[in-house]
Amino acid sequence: MTHLLALKKKYPEISFICVDFLKNALKAGKLLSNDLNLPITFKIGTADNIPLDNESVDYIILRKALHLLDPLGKSVSELHRVLKQGGKIFLIKHIIFPGYPLYYFLKEKNIDFIKKTGSYVHLKHWLSAKKTVKLFKSYGFSKVDIIPTDFMSKNISKLKYPFIQKIIAPYSVKPLIIAYK
Repeated sequence: MTHLLALKKKYPEISFICVDFLKNALKAGKLLSNDLNLPITFKIGTADNIPLDNESVDYIILRKALHLLDPLGKSVSELHRVLKQGGKIFLIKHIIFPGYPLYYFLKEKNIDFIKKTGSYVHLKHWLSAKKTVKLFKSYGFSKVDIIPTDFMSKNISKLKYPFIQKIIAPYSVKPLIIAYK
């Protein structure tokens, strides 16, 4: 929500629509946008049933939400449906990779964290950037770019142990993926 408010503040002439499945998130967003005098339209909806007309938006921003798209194929199809021809989706992926649950288990000493009740209930939807590109292309996106970004501003390319470097390095980026219709 905060990125949406920042964008509206920077680009006041552009209309923004926030779609979320959490009523409390939408309520909080409305309160904040009203307090900041930033008119934004808020709608309840899910990625597999977006409450917008066909080809009605120029840009879509999915920030750390790929793992929440369920069912995945139907959701990507819906994103394609509401995006105008020539439009773009900006997808900021989570830094989630197969080693994270083990990392958090070791850090938190809490097995519930990685069980169904924990934060990694959506790991079944984890996709590498390359698989994400393949998925979006299979649903009609003409081009999909991967733009690597730094992992928490830390350069891990010089890790002391080559083994750790091989395990961590491929997942060290939180890529920005841009899908073009």
